[in-house]
Amino acid sequence: FNYKHEGSYSIGTLGYEEVKCDFIDFTYVRCASESLVERINKDVKDFVEKLRESDELKGSLNLEFYCKRKGRMWPLNETPIVWEIWVLKIDCIPVLNVLVGNAGKSSERVEEALLEKLLTIVQIVNSSKCYLPQMPNRENVDTVFDTSHRDVQPYIYKIVHKIGNAGAVSQTTADFGPSSAAIKKLIKHTKYYGTSIMSAEQPTIL
Repeated sequence: FNYKHEGSYSIGTLGYEEVKCDFIDFTYVRCASESLVERINKDVKDFVEKLRESDELKGSLNLEFYCKRKGRMWPLNETPIVWEIWVLKIDCIPVLNVLVGNAGKSSERVEEALLEKLLTIVQIVNSSKCYLPQMPNRENVDTVFDTSHRDVQPYIYKIVHKIGNAGAVSQTTADFGPSSAAIKKLIKHTKYYGTSIMSAEQPTIL
């Protein structure tokens, strides 16, 4: 975002890149921001490594979008307000349980599941009912957007993961402090989107 005046801004463009998965026949498009991709991959790799080390064959990832509400002693007492949460549940089937003759069919099932989930996400994001925070002025741009990247300013987000059956615990909504009652009331109206994927492979970075 390039602000010309306090309430006037222009949005620059950032390219996209096509990514081909290493272990399955699946290709997707992502934002061509090296720093953003690196940061997200770090969180995903951490989840994958812990899933591999665990005896559990399932887990979940929460992608939380939130805004920061400035207090009197900003930024020491900023209050996060979550406005959307995506929940991705992963169920893994050990490779040893997949018969050699059915390996190809298992890969196809994973590819079809990924395509279905991706199309669902695109439909939701493109929906006219999709909520987006109000555009801030220049002074408060960092309360809605992550300004730590050089080439892109995504909505502020956090990735939380959990190994096992229980859902991932949101640290964003857990650390409210004195104003937790009011914030938790607001969270009741937060949009949740959930999806699940059954993988016939060992957990792998796609």
